[in-house]
Amino acid sequence: MKICRRQLYNWRVGGLIPYFKMGKAVRFRVTDVAAAIERMRVA
Repeated sequence: MKICRRQLYNWRVGGLIPYFKMGKAVRFRVTDVAAAIERMRVA
């Protein structure tokens, strides 16, 4: 998915997308990112 890191960070901080941490690394599920994009979609 072509989403920049900064956008994912903004969504994470804003509580729009769930994430989990493995050590210092922050990870996102592709399905969660896709679901967030669908929720933000304007018809």
